[in-house]
Amino acid sequence: SETIYRCQGGVLCSSQVKGLLSHFTSKDAMNIDGLGDKNIESLFNNKLINLPSDIYNLKAEDIIKIEGFGLKSAEKLINSINKSKETTLNRFIFSLGIRHVGENTAKSLSKYFSSMENLMETTKEELLKINDIGEISANSIFNFFQNTQNRLEVNKLINFISYKRNVINEKNNKFCFLIPTADIVYLVSPFTNYKSKEKHNNEHVVPLFKTDEIPALCDLYN
Repeated sequence: SETIYRCQGGVLCSSQVKGLLSHFTSKDAMNIDGLGDKNIESLFNNKLINLPSDIYNLKAEDIIKIEGFGLKSAEKLINSINKSKETTLNRFIFSLGIRHVGENTAKSLSKYFSSMENLMETTKEELLKINDIGEISANSIFNFFQNTQNRLEVNKLINFISYKRNVINEKNNKFCFLIPTADIVYLVSPFTNYKSKEKHNNEHVVPLFKTDEIPALCDLYN
């Protein structure tokens, strides 16, 4: 099965875990500055992180106990971790390290699905409707999210991460940003002259309550 760990014989091994953590924090994924291979190894060896979600539970007072860290560097790392909590859906998808899901495939998935939750519940048949996803990729993605361990980990990450999703408007090839929160999906278009009175993280936004409103609003506000 497609588990979040891929070690021979299904055995959990430290090298694969550290590889997953390194991929998760990399520049093209969650882009957590200060969490390179050396610091990941230190945090892992000191049993502070074992899964990507553990990163978001780190505290400065725990980090400074590790050799090589001082208060300033620990606080800087925490700030970088907190900054990574706001990202895009395609980066979030790519960060999971799903086999056969590179950056381009992650972008295609982010355009097709409105949230990580929707992607988690998709079928192979639905995945195969996406132009650049074939049988191998579809099986890998589907099997990844069928794995209980993976689903638990992704759900933990969802509690920490808020993300934007690019929605391509096929009519005029413009796009809107979507920012899902607990109750509302916010839409932001960088091309629009429309300025909403409501703001989310200092950006003018359009609150959406139904994702099927997206195409019409992209037309309206672009």
